[in-house]
Amino acid sequence: MRKLLLTIPLLLAAPAPANASIYANLMTREVIGKKDGSPVVKVTDGITTRTTTNQKAKFPVGTSDLKKGQELKVPMNDAGYEYYLEIFEQLIKEIPRHDPTFADIGNSSECAPRFSDQIREQCKEILATRTCKSLDKQDLSIKNYPIDEERRVTTWLNRLFDNQYCFPTKLLIGCRAGRCWGVSSSGEYGFYPGKINVISIDGRKWSFIDYLSRQQELEIWQSIKDGSRYAYQLVHWPYESQVTGSQILSVPKGLKDKVYRMSLVKP
Repeated sequence: MRKLLLTIPLLLAAPAPANASIYANLMTREVIGKKDGSPVVKVTDGITTRTTTNQKAKFPVGTSDLKKGQELKVPMNDAGYEYYLEIFEQLIKEIPRHDPTFADIGNSSECAPRFSDQIREQCKEILATRTCKSLDKQDLSIKNYPIDEERRVTTWLNRLFDNQYCFPTKLLIGCRAGRCWGVSSSGEYGFYPGKINVISIDGRKWSFIDYLSRQQELEIWQSIKDGSRYAYQLVHWPYESQVTGSQILSVPKGLKDKVYRMSLVKP
């Protein structure tokens, strides 16, 4: 990227109209440089915004004396306008060429610098869904019991949040030597003694004090499927206040069978 045409410095009190190190507005003929160490460059014609990256954009010309996070706004001269217009038109042409499955992208964090607007959101949604639905990306924990010749395999189920992020839920599934269960998070110190806790899967409820029974754990395991709604009302020690919530479970195809079969392997 050529030297940025930031010739009349003006420190901004308000944030830039876009989260980028360089934001060029072709309609207002203004350029905003932000000292944040990010290589993101956004160019807009006032209606459509396109995004690209350039390592030189990490520290826009004219921002060296600014504090981190501060911004600089200057008019865009004719040469600057032609420069950013060329970038904008090139990005407009490149957008239709993206792989609609985003197979070449491994993490949703790569979406923002490579795409803009609607395509960036599609990228995040597809990658987050891919992660939540992928059997290979499921984090499995294995513990062996050599004396008993048994193996325990557990994993926290995931959920798709805001269609853009794959986060762990508060529901754990596992098997030990083929004996399987589903249990709710007991917090850092367990459940509060004597208090009633309630969890549900797709409307079916289980109430318990201190801990779930073996039968309840098995029933929860059997009830869990992809897309199930998991809800909970729990009281953790040492806090008597009730913790509540609900989450939509994302269960990769074959996950429960994999956990079960792995638990059958003798250490």
